[in-house]
Amino acid sequence: MSVKYYTRLRSHHVRTSHSTTIMDDNQFFDSLDDLKEYCLKPRSTRPRNNPPTIPYLKGPTTATANNKPRFLVCHDYKGGYTEQSHQRDYTFHWWHLTDIFIYFSHHRVTVPPASWIRAAHRNGTKVLGLLIFEWDQGKKEIIDLVLVEPLQKAKAKGHEAFAVLDTGYADLLVDLAIERGFEGPVNAPPVIDSHPMEWEKVSMPRHSSLGWNTSNVRRAGEYLTEKPSGKYDAVTTEGELQWQSALTSRNERFFAASDGLFTDYHWRPTSLERTVQQISQNHSSTTTSSVGRPSRQNDVFFGIDVFGRGQFGGGGFESWRAMEAIRSTTPSGATQPIDLWSNSPSPLASSTSQSSQFSIALFAPGWTAEASELDHTLSTRDGYRRWFADERYLWIGGVDEPAGLAADRRRLDKIRKEERGLARARALAVAIGQRRRTPLAPFDYDAPLPPLPGGKFRSLSSFLDARPAPCFQGVWYTNFSSGSGHSFFVEGKEYLRTEKGWTHVDHTFPAPALLFAAAAEDRSIGFDFWEDDAWLGSRSLRITTSSAREIDLAETSLALSTEFALVAQVVWKPLSSGSKLDVLIKDSRPTTSVTYTLANGWFITWARFHLQLPISPTTRPIPSSTSVLGVSLSNQTGSQGISVLIGSLTIARGSRILLPQPFPADFALDRTTGTLSWKVVRTNPGPAPVQFLDGDISPGRQEWPEYLFYAIFLIIVPSSDGGAGEDAAVGGEGETERRRLVGTTFATQFRLSEEVLQSKGTLVCVGVKDDGAVEPLERCPLIQLG
Repeated sequence: MSVKYYTRLRSHHVRTSHSTTIMDDNQFFDSLDDLKEYCLKPRSTRPRNNPPTIPYLKGPTTATANNKPRFLVCHDYKGGYTEQSHQRDYTFHWWHLTDIFIYFSHHRVTVPPASWIRAAHRNGTKVLGLLIFEWDQGKKEIIDLVLVEPLQKAKAKGHEAFAVLDTGYADLLVDLAIERGFEGPVNAPPVIDSHPMEWEKVSMPRHSSLGWNTSNVRRAGEYLTEKPSGKYDAVTTEGELQWQSALTSRNERFFAASDGLFTDYHWRPTSLERTVQQISQNHSSTTTSSVGRPSRQNDVFFGIDVFGRGQFGGGGFESWRAMEAIRSTTPSGATQPIDLWSNSPSPLASSTSQSSQFSIALFAPGWTAEASELDHTLSTRDGYRRWFADERYLWIGGVDEPAGLAADRRRLDKIRKEERGLARARALAVAIGQRRRTPLAPFDYDAPLPPLPGGKFRSLSSFLDARPAPCFQGVWYTNFSSGSGHSFFVEGKEYLRTEKGWTHVDHTFPAPALLFAAAAEDRSIGFDFWEDDAWLGSRSLRITTSSAREIDLAETSLALSTEFALVAQVVWKPLSSGSKLDVLIKDSRPTTSVTYTLANGWFITWARFHLQLPISPTTRPIPSSTSVLGVSLSNQTGSQGISVLIGSLTIARGSRILLPQPFPADFALDRTTGTLSWKVVRTNPGPAPVQFLDGDISPGRQEWPEYLFYAIFLIIVPSSDGGAGEDAAVGGEGETERRRLVGTTFATQFRLSEEVLQSKGTLVCVGVKDDGAVEPLERCPLIQLG
């Protein structure tokens, strides 16, 4: 599929329940010529109406800053670019564990979709694209990558053509990363394969690709704020397609010239030991060339394929076994024995001084949705629930074994028996070749299999460190949506219900990471994501517990200080009689706390927190670099059972409420294209100086409140019998029955379907602020239809 055709195809999807950007940019490039043509064409860097970019912000405990092992996820889902707004599809839920995310496809240059970049950055995850050379066309283009002269002219010069290296494409890749707002490309790999590309028996010098890779890293380092470049281990520095599955002398030079090496997933424990030895010889802080620098162990990412293709431990629900093997390699290179029977977690499985500092690259996390043996569909409500039970078990555990586990065990048993049969066949071949007279021991294909290494099940998250979510514009907010759904709620009202669901990755918000950990340790804390009722978005968080308690939910980089107070709020709904909720910031107590009644049975609890100063006037407070947001659950009736829904969590600087507020204006409809557009203006605080609340200092223009997204409603003209007609919203009474949700957008434009354009009624653009506040209708612009 060509780039131009793909762009035209995407434009038809914006007319459904959720809008993508109307001015779609090229999402990928199938050749270097396509990339060059695009980059050299004059264009606006970002059309005015497109969604604002979200920068990547380092959290206070970023793994890179602490020289800790990192966790990389390579998307690799059905070839990439599968998301459709009119059907529910796979989205990623575990951003709080992920340091680096690679969006994968088999196109020459993969550009992460803008919505995935924003979702990752909102959760503090770095995003990389991909430069990949595959198949016969890839052999040709690897030559074009480094040549200065045209191909035909270069052929006549032979090896002399490579005396000068063209780094122009490295510059274009850096330009593309800057324009789209991601952190850079991964090279996989810019070298020729084991069948040299020959021009009349003259092959490309192998050092050319190494020189280009070095230039790419240097250019990216000059213009991008983050270390952006990595190398996938497939081809050696001699130009041979030969996976090393470790750091060896044959890929050492690529590792030295890049920010990281991603091994394939065919490694074995001996590969880990070889890598430790290679690093200790050339990249340890004790070597002459590396004095004063930390070891580069965490720059080696050992691959784990969830599909289990040649993977140690078997992949699937057993993928954790490979993680434990990686963590059980000590810095000295010795692989400590793995207890096959113990139920207790291995002390080597966490990032301690006794475990390895190797990083992990997880390939194809969408296995739970793709695997044929699990037979999942995400396009129905029941199908999605069954899928997420498997997904949750793999990543965070804490629940009973899901139905998909038995099917995966059958898959793995079949693979292991086949491997055992192949080993038997090889032994027979050797015996025949050696003309042995002593017969081999009897062989039973269906004999019981030996235990797998590592003991009983552990979730992937038990090997990883959760990361605080970054704070933007002085506010942190989540409604727990994960970028897809079958319904959409606004202020507790279900305005959209679809049969096949919807996917809009921009609607991805931080997860309650601390709750995940607490529930895994304490089974008396129950939680799930509830899609039958929500305050705003596709779902809410349901928490059940048998007794009153305080529960930490999430950690954010916005912290209390001596300069300003924080306001925390939670929107919640009791499910059991007498259930009550209060909002908390850990190690602090609120100076003010109030609860208001909202619509549709929901409540909002609002509290204001100041930094608690020590009693001694000579002791200076040392504020934490983060805030832990939690809730206190109780039951006013004395009953032991407590059950609540949490619709949203917000923590913000108290002074934001007095800053100039956004306001949508110039709401217009281009009836030729069916495009709505508007701009955002600001309320004027007046000539008098702004009086901030006690203890607050103005955070400045960069932290003014902004709109997070917009909901487009159609208020239907009542039918002659007084009803709301076929376009009535789901449920409800009175005025809201006549309000239909047309869609949502994170841009300041929206393309309407022909059906909506032919409707009679009033279009309303409702802004939702970055703290989750929904604008009242009287502040929203209108356009009449019909």
